Amino acid sequence: MPTLPRNLIIQLNLFAGQLYLSSYQEYVEVCQFLGLAYEKTEDGAVVAADGFIISQNGIVGPGSQCTFRDSPVKFLKVLMTKIRKNCEGIDKTHLGQILDGKILLPADFVKSEDGC
Repeated sequence: MPTLPRNLIIQLNLFAGQLYLSSYQEYVEVCQFLGLAYEKTEDGAVVAADGFIISQNGIVGPGSQCTFRDSPVKFLKVLMTKIRKNCEGIDKTHLGQILDGKILLPADFVKSEDGC
């Protein structure tokens, strides 16, 4: 059975409106795909208020894994809140926190004993 590349899975999940991520590793992959900071950046990095990495050590753009020249955050916020969730808030979800520029920790992905 053929397997899909991770970037394609990430794109499909974002387009489908997935709001929660299953692991910290998936969080890192989503942030790398979108060009967003997922941990404290290195010295010399320029990061916008929404978390988009504008330049790193003099290299403009978020790096080799991201193809966005401009931040995709504003578009994704509109897609997720206005279209997918009928204007309902998503700020408590993993993706909502990412789009608000919050850096998540591995502890944010640990399930409690009751499964929540």
